[in-house]
Amino acid sequence: MNAHRSFVLVTLFLTGIAVNVSAQRGGRSMTAERPDTPTRFDSQELAIAFDAPPGVRIYTPAAPGRYKSALGEGRFVYLDSSDVRNASVVAKFSANATEAELKSYKDILETNPPQAKLEGFKKHSVRFITIGKHADKEALEFVYDTQLVTIRQVVFVHNGMGITFTCTSLQAQYGAAEVELFKPLFSRLEFR
Repeated sequence: MNAHRSFVLVTLFLTGIAVNVSAQRGGRSMTAERPDTPTRFDSQELAIAFDAPPGVRIYTPAAPGRYKSALGEGRFVYLDSSDVRNASVVAKFSANATEAELKSYKDILETNPPQAKLEGFKKHSVRFITIGKHADKEALEFVYDTQLVTIRQVVFVHNGMGITFTCTSLQAQYGAAEVELFKPLFSRLEFR
C-alpha cells in the first residue's frame, strides 16, 4: 500500500473518532424535545441502506439536526440512541479503496495502530467479521479504549469505496450500546 493511501486511511479513521466524541459533548438535556428523524437510511450513491433499530435516531447531511458539524467531509450518517445515553455512530466514506488496502490496514492495527498515541489507549481486538442483513460482507473490526470511551470501528469496502462506521460509548455503557445500537445496526445493513 503506498504512503498516500495509508495516510488517507489513517486520517479517515482518526477524523471519525474526533468528530464522534466532539459531537457527543453537545450536551443533552434529559427533558429536551427530540426532533422526528428518519427511520430508514437509503443511499443510492453508496448502495447501502438500513432501517434504524428501535430507539435509534438517524441524522444525515439532508436532515442533520444538531449534528450539522458532525456531517460533511465524507461523513454521511450520524446515529444516536434514546435508550443509551452518550453512545453514537458516525459513518464516513472515502473513494477508491480496495480489499488489499483493508488487509494492509489490519496489519497496521495489529502492529502499530495510529490510535495508540491517544491517551488511555488499550487495544481489545482486531479481526475480520461479517456484517449485513445476510451476513455477506466482510469487514475489519477494531475495538479499543481511550480514557473513558470505548470505540468500535467497522471498516469495509463496498463498490470501490472505503466505508468506516465509528461506534463510540462511555466504557461503562459499552455493553448496553453494543446490544441496543451497534449489533442491531450491523445486522440490518443492506448492500446493493
